[in-house]
Amino acid sequence: MMKKKISLPLPAREWLVILDRDATIISSREIAYGCFEESFEKVISETYPFSAKLSLSDYTRSYHPFERTGVYEVYYPRLTPEQLVRVGEVSWQFYLDNYRKERFNNLLDGMDKFILKLKAAGCLIVILTASESDGKWMRHYGIPVDNIFSVTGMRKAGVIEGKKPEAIHHILDQYNKSYEDAVTIGDNPKDHIDGIISIGAEFGLGCPEARRDLRECVDITAPRVEDLYNIFFA
Repeated sequence: MMKKKISLPLPAREWLVILDRDATIISSREIAYGCFEESFEKVISETYPFSAKLSLSDYTRSYHPFERTGVYEVYYPRLTPEQLVRVGEVSWQFYLDNYRKERFNNLLDGMDKFILKLKAAGCLIVILTASESDGKWMRHYGIPVDNIFSVTGMRKAGVIEGKKPEAIHHILDQYNKSYEDAVTIGDNPKDHIDGIISIGAEFGLGCPEARRDLRECVDITAPRVEDLYNIFFA
């Protein structure tokens, strides 16, 4: 990816701001750790019956959200390839069964105030999530968004066939916006598109390697929520 030379703050404009949900607005650490606990009980303990579970802090420091088996390969190297597949299946099922629950939907500190300031500046705010979120928690926290798009829902409806980059193209078409009018904010290196200003949300990532991988794939990084203000506002 060729990074754009960008002067900050960004020019005042009615930006279409496309925000990732997990680890950008809503904390994903609790649900990720819940997936680990479920995997530990149902898979890992078969091979490591006398091992204690990693703590939330230890797991978070080692968990790389885009290389999901990495933490298991480090701490539980005797797991077989078949067991790692089972870990993935158990984790995904736990996520599907639990991601709507309140304890797995903690708002990251300051994101509501930041989005309110964007709205006051005239920006369009769109949430793009891989899950089938219905916006309950955005409403619960009083976060004013113009729309919420689910990649899973869009695929089921036949709107798209691929992943988030295709969904982003669809969103631009829906709002009749060009690349130059859009900004993406998220934590996944694969979700950013050349030509659109991309902001890497590092604050949801506990793993140093994940933050490093993100920095290599975005135009601007925000180590803290507070840094987003300096990107958009003088």
